[in-house]
Amino acid sequence: MAEVRMDTLFAADYDEHWGFIDATHHEMLNRFLNLCPPNGTILDAACGTGKYWSIILASGRSVFGIDQSQQMLLKAQAKYPGVRVEKLGLQEMHFTDAFDGIICVDAMDKASRLLNLSH
Repeated sequence: MAEVRMDTLFAADYDEHWGFIDATHHEMLNRFLNLCPPNGTILDAACGTGKYWSIILASGRSVFGIDQSQQMLLKAQAKYPGVRVEKLGLQEMHFTDAFDGIICVDAMDKASRLLNLSH
C-alpha cells in the first residue's frame, strides 16, 4: 500500500513540494561524504527522486539508488540517467560490503506523510 501511495500521490510532484535540501541536511551530507573514499560509491536507500544525488555526484563519488516506488525511481532516472537504480524496499536490501557509504535520508518523513494520509 505504501508503494502505491508513493507512486500515485507523491511521485508526480514530489520535487516541487519536497525536493529542496535544507542547510542541515546539506551540511550533514557533506560531513558524511568527507568520511568516504574520494572515488567511492554511495548507496542512497529510499532514494526517492534522487534529491541528494547532485551533492554526491559533485563530490566525485558515484551513487546507487534503491526505492520501493517505481515512479520515484523513474523521476530520479530522468534527472540522472547515468545513475544505477533498483526497485527495492529497505526490508529487502541484500547488499554486503558493496558500498563505501550508505545514506537513508527522509525515509521516515515519507512514512509519516503516508500515515497522515491514511487517517
